[in-house]
Amino acid sequence: MLDFAEWTRGVSAFLRGLTRLPGRIDIMDAIEPPADNEYDREWLDSEKCSLPSEIRCFVCSASRRCCFRYEWSPPPEYRHRVSALFPNQQTLIGGGDFCEAAKYSNYYNRDWFARSGVAGMFGLAAISGRMEPERCHGRVPLMEFPNGDVISLQLLKSNGARPVVYVAANTTAESQVLSTSFQQFLLDWQRLSYIQPTLEFLSPWIDSASGQLNPDSREADVLTSLLLLQ
Repeated sequence: MLDFAEWTRGVSAFLRGLTRLPGRIDIMDAIEPPADNEYDREWLDSEKCSLPSEIRCFVCSASRRCCFRYEWSPPPEYRHRVSALFPNQQTLIGGGDFCEAAKYSNYYNRDWFARSGVAGMFGLAAISGRMEPERCHGRVPLMEFPNGDVISLQLLKSNGARPVVYVAANTTAESQVLSTSFQQFLLDWQRLSYIQPTLEFLSPWIDSASGQLNPDSREADVLTSLLLLQ
């Protein structure tokens, strides 16, 4: 089984390594500690929490909100290597806001928010984002993007595991499988240098036949070499 805590430590180590890149590099490492305090654990261990075990394990052992980002604007001599992977792009963007325990807690405890008036003031969407529409389709959001797209964990298992899927903002009912499991998605994302997992940036690694991520490719090596300045 994948060690989730070790995975998040690997993210931070990767970000530290990017500080040597030439040009402009902006890095944000806001990976929070695990949800191991009494309040969070009481909810996560209660019957009210129906989160899939994968998400619960991640927020309990690795991070209650794995939020990080990098944006690299390379000097002119490297830009052709970026555009070779991503046409019309001169900047590499990576990271995301992943598995936010507070959002899950707020959604599942929304009865309290209704009584307190908070939900009425701001609305359920402001508190929980895409939780409600995704749950209606049997999914739990893992990461949301400003354009409305979302990466979610499918609740219904397929071949013994819950797939990670991509849902475009304009088609909330349909989803595209990215990885066969939560753990596989983390490994795939790591292999792809945590590139921002929107379809725009994932396109070089989307298998044309399956529609799933295929990180074991020449393009993944090209991206790694670029970020290592090899």
